[in-house]
Amino acid sequence: MNALAGNLLIADPRMADPNFFRSVVLITQHGDEGASGVILNQPSNVWLSEIWGELSESPLGENRQLFRGGPVQGPLSVIHNCRNLSELTVLPDVHLSMNRSHIDQLLARATDKCRVFSGYSGWGKGQLENELNVGGWLILPARLELVFSDPEIVYKSVCEEVGREILFSGSKPVRFPADPSLN
Repeated sequence: MNALAGNLLIADPRMADPNFFRSVVLITQHGDEGASGVILNQPSNVWLSEIWGELSESPLGENRQLFRGGPVQGPLSVIHNCRNLSELTVLPDVHLSMNRSHIDQLLARATDKCRVFSGYSGWGKGQLENELNVGGWLILPARLELVFSDPEIVYKSVCEEVGREILFSGSKPVRFPADPSLN
């Protein structure tokens, strides 16, 4: 089962968890044991050229901004559009790679659409479903242009696409624990 993979989660604007405030998450995997994804609109202040020498001996083709994929620590991952370097197909033209060799090859290119993430967003068994039931997230099918759109405007864009309902009381009230680590 990978029911929600390939969808975007749009945080309700009232979500209190600072990790996901006004975030748009691309779900890369979803199954009986939980879900994972990356936040598309949280670029960090770090550029790959600043850290690439510590990570790889391969050349860096284009200096890219490092994105914060979520609050869970993990290896670097890359969302991209290059099928032959894919370890997981999220959408027909959107792939995920965490293999060092694939990442080196992807980042040596200057033309491929790709975003590099440090960390990821993860939910345990039933956790995401519970958050959806209390109205913490809205769901929108992901598309290539949304995945690689400007991180400064993607939240506004997807909210407009979902409709004005997200801005008004039509969505369910959000009930998240006061301690974000319990989320």
